Amino acid sequence: MAAYLILFGLTWLLQFEEKKTHMTVTENQKQGFKDVFPVILKLPIVMMTLVLTLVPLLFLGAFNLVIINISELQESSAIKG
Repeated sequence: MAAYLILFGLTWLLQFEEKKTHMTVTENQKQGFKDVFPVILKLPIVMMTLVLTLVPLLFLGAFNLVIINISELQESSAIKG
């Protein structure tokens, strides 16, 4: 518990210098979600992160569906939690 309090206290000492840049969007330069796709294709670490994130997501979702089906077969809602 003391370690968490020390970490919480140390976070107040952190200082980040941010350069504030002002970008203006012109009529010819539209921004949207489609601008993200070239970044995903250009950087392989982004694609790898998405794949590594989706695998546990699918596993947990499938496990949840199995638990729901088992509870429906046994007609017991206590299994769901």
